[in-house]
Amino acid sequence: MEAAKAALDSRVQEAVQEAVRKLQEEQRAGAQRIVDWTGEASLALVPFGMSPIQVAEAPASIADALPVLSSASDRLRHLEPVLAGKLEAEGRELIRMVAEHILTCLRSHDPAISLAPELDGPVAETEAFA
Repeated sequence: MEAAKAALDSRVQEAVQEAVRKLQEEQRAGAQRIVDWTGEASLALVPFGMSPIQVAEAPASIADALPVLSSASDRLRHLEPVLAGKLEAEGRELIRMVAEHILTCLRSHDPAISLAPELDGPVAETEAFA
């Protein structure tokens, strides 16, 4: 009976060790997926003036990978004002190009036309009626 109990204890211990090993493997794989995603995401942010997130060593668990995920989250939070600034600059450039095109079209139809009214803008007194 004592031998059977020892054999059972040994098998239980082996099963527990195997379960722990598999759990640790899954933790490492999950942590690596977090690091891989963060690396891809941070490289995509480089064109917006953000530096890539550096990971010193591969984390052993998901808990160890959380600071890396937190860094990615911080960078994403700072992305909105950067994108807004870029969109605003591109919008101003597009407006300028469209205005130049319209003025060029007007001049091409009648080179003698005065573009002063277009350049001066609306007359304050009559703007509301226009």
